[in-house]
Amino acid sequence: MEKYSEQDKKAIAVLVGRLFVKAKRMGYTYRQMKVLVKARSHVTIYRWFHGISYPSQSHIYHIKKFLGYIKV
Repeated sequence: MEKYSEQDKKAIAVLVGRLFVKAKRMGYTYRQMKVLVKARSHVTIYRWFHGISYPSQSHIYHIKKFLGYIKV
């Protein structure tokens, strides 16, 4: 489990919020988002959205890719 500073947690929360907005706008469920960002479970996505846990660096990469911050 990665440890993040409070500043990192705030930045990650913004990123996860943007993921949520875009995915919901596109009609994705938590289960579909799980596949997009390579998470183990749809529960993991729920936990990110509610600030219970934070995505790992590899998940952050996939989130950024989905949001278009990283070009493939």
